[in-house]
Amino acid sequence: MKTHTPAGEARAERFEIADAAGKPRAWLATGADGAPQIAVADAEGRPRAVLSVGAKGSPSVELRDETGAARAVVSLEAEGASVTLRTPSGKESLALRAGPDGAATVGLGGGKQPRTMLAADSTGEGALTFAGADGAPRASVAPSKDGYALEIRDDEGMRRTEVRSNRISASEVRVCDKDGKVRGRIGMDKERGATVSLTSVEGQDRAVLGERGSLALSDPDGHVRCTVEATAEMGGAVRLMDAAAVNRAVLECGPDGLPSLELRDAAGTEVAQLGARENGTPSLTMTDAATKQIRAWLDLGVDEGARLGFYAKDGKRRLSVGIDENTIPYCQLLDAEEHIRACLYAQDGGDCALDFRTSENKSILSLYATPELRPGLSMCDTKLVERLWFGVNTGNDAVMSMMDSDAKVRVQSAVRDDKSNYVGLRDGAGAFRAYLSASETGSPGFYLYDSAAKVRASFYLSTTEDPNFRFDDKSGNERLWISSLNEKGSMISLYDSSKRLRASFYTVDDGTPSFTLHDTTRERLSFGLTSTQLPVAHFTDSSGKDRLQFGLLDNETGRYNITDGNGGVIWAAP
Repeated sequence: MKTHTPAGEARAERFEIADAAGKPRAWLATGADGAPQIAVADAEGRPRAVLSVGAKGSPSVELRDETGAARAVVSLEAEGASVTLRTPSGKESLALRAGPDGAATVGLGGGKQPRTMLAADSTGEGALTFAGADGAPRASVAPSKDGYALEIRDDEGMRRTEVRSNRISASEVRVCDKDGKVRGRIGMDKERGATVSLTSVEGQDRAVLGERGSLALSDPDGHVRCTVEATAEMGGAVRLMDAAAVNRAVLECGPDGLPSLELRDAAGTEVAQLGARENGTPSLTMTDAATKQIRAWLDLGVDEGARLGFYAKDGKRRLSVGIDENTIPYCQLLDAEEHIRACLYAQDGGDCALDFRTSENKSILSLYATPELRPGLSMCDTKLVERLWFGVNTGNDAVMSMMDSDAKVRVQSAVRDDKSNYVGLRDGAGAFRAYLSASETGSPGFYLYDSAAKVRASFYLSTTEDPNFRFDDKSGNERLWISSLNEKGSMISLYDSSKRLRASFYTVDDGTPSFTLHDTTRERLSFGLTSTQLPVAHFTDSSGKDRLQFGLLDNETGRYNITDGNGGVIWAAP
């Protein structure tokens, strides 16, 4: 059917351009929906480029392959302009879209569900998203409220890793659990520098590691309970805090390399410190929180001695226990002025002693024992002169000695190993002058000595337990002897310098007294009372024969007898 065509116009439903062979290579036509198209074909007549305007007025350009599949599409719709690149099967491999508000996206792969998408909003802020095979986002880079963030999600779509960076040079990496809760962070900011944080399910930081050599550990309530620090200025330190943020324990290694451990109370006051000197020797101190004074001190000194000290509330040392540089153990008690007043020690040889001392550290009383366990006690006067000693000597005798102000023994007593005993008084030269003793059987004796150590007088009990009193001369010869005879009689004897009996006075068992005189060999004169209590005298010759007697008879009359050498009476009266 012919239509009316205005002048200057040519109208047709299709215009074609053919090549020299007559094949259509381009045409302008309208489609079934009335939309105009401009197509450019290849040598086979297959349209390879098509420019069209859709029914709604949306223009588009398609670039097709030899199968007629659209491989590149440029279109403009009400929602915006787009450029799409497709695979031979028709899946989108790249899609570029720009919205009317200036927002734009670039999608790569995945067909209608791109695996990678780059987007920019109307303000120019961009975002990059990587999706899984199901089209769900697996990783994205997008603006945050104060910077940019990278998110990585698992197959369930839960956020597992975040990388954030704000506009003030701060950045952070977050690691999330399967529920999408942040459990760890690596961050960088101007104030703290680089940090690594481990977080609880509730979102509380439980551990924070800083680039300045610090590590902070927190409890479930968010209170920092432990910190680890290391700096060039302060060295290394570990601090343990309570819920009130008070340091309760501090382990440090200072810039000089010296370590220390401090324990503190609830107020933060140091109550104990363990440290080490430059040579490695350690020390431990304990402090009274109320007075801030050291109350106990354990130390391994530079002299290789070990010491334990206890202090009063005023900080004065009152007790020390230790081993000195000579490996001798000791225990010291000190007064309020820190003067040693008592000391217990043991020497390497086995000697041990307990000393009580003056404020000038001078021993005034000492209790000691030798390696053979021979004990002794020594006491000194205010001038530090030994005045009293008692103990067990090397002979296993129990001995007590008392000295004068010149430290010379003046009184000594002992119980010997053989069970005998004595008490002796000495002069200034140390010689015995008086001596009281008892034998192992208990028999007592008392002796007086002269300055030449000779016994001059003795008083003792005999083996029959009869008392005896004896005087000796300077040569040690007995000169006078007084004794009791069998508890019934008694005797006084006088001797010459040759120990010869010269006179004796005695009583016999019935108590009758007698007196005798002796020459150098025998008795020569005796007088006394008879058994009837009558006085009588006898004169004896050199052969011991009685030659003369005189006395009283029973009738109280005098009697006188002279006898010969054979006992015969030469003359008698009456």
